[in-house]
Amino acid sequence: MTIKIERFEHISQLCVDGVNDSKEQLTSMFKQFDRDGNGYITLMEASNILQRDPFKFPASKVLTLLKQFDKDGNGKLDIEEFAGFYAEAKAMFVTYCLHKCIRIFALSRNVC
Repeated sequence: MTIKIERFEHISQLCVDGVNDSKEQLTSMFKQFDRDGNGYITLMEASNILQRDPFKFPASKVLTLLKQFDKDGNGKLDIEEFAGFYAEAKAMFVTYCLHKCIRIFALSRNVC
């Protein structure tokens, strides 16, 4: 599989644009993912976020992120904890995509 340079530029722009969401965007996402409306994102809800497209993270990575950003240790993420959790997940995903693209570019030397 090869990716043309235009696609690489598009992915790079997503890195710049996509990692930092506005407070309104995060609040909207939080409400969307907080299915039971209790003001928290549970482990199950967090797993649903990161185990589907575009992330597709393994359950172990989701659990690691949840523990990292669950500052009060209650097994759930409030809106502030969710902001850090989601930003880190997006940054990890973008880094993975860029590494994959660079690897393809290095192998082909003329496409990415």
